[in-house]
Amino acid sequence: MSKQTRLLKSILQYDLYTRKSVGQHRKWIEHIVPNRLLTKHEKKDVMNLFVVDMGINMFRSDYRFGGSIDEVLETVDQWEHVNYQVFRHRKRRVFFPVFGRPIIAQTCMAMTQKYEHLQDYQNHIMIHEDIQKWAREELDGFDKDLLRLKNYSNTR
Repeated sequence: MSKQTRLLKSILQYDLYTRKSVGQHRKWIEHIVPNRLLTKHEKKDVMNLFVVDMGINMFRSDYRFGGSIDEVLETVDQWEHVNYQVFRHRKRRVFFPVFGRPIIAQTCMAMTQKYEHLQDYQNHIMIHEDIQKWAREELDGFDKDLLRLKNYSNTR
């Protein structure tokens, strides 16, 4: 684990997807863009890294991001969930979090712009139309604080 990743893990206390405090022994570093699509250097890009509970990390696996709250509510029996805060549709391999969507969208778009080869894998990372909608959602206070802390850890 790199120095920046260790610092990020020590500074960030809340799960990106649930906003719940994560105990030190349950903290996991989540790659928004799945690890398997990244080179060794790209895996260390702090822009792509967030703290989540290890159980949520395993639940997400490398499902692509997408969906809407309306879609989840209309077809709730087709979605698996954890505490009604994170959902996944196994058949479609889609992961929908209630929280953090604007940050996820910004991260997905920034990573695919920064690393051109990821543009070939966009359908494995996200449902493009949904991510465009997520990107238009406003960052709330929690999201802004999370990004400030991340930026702080990145400058250390």
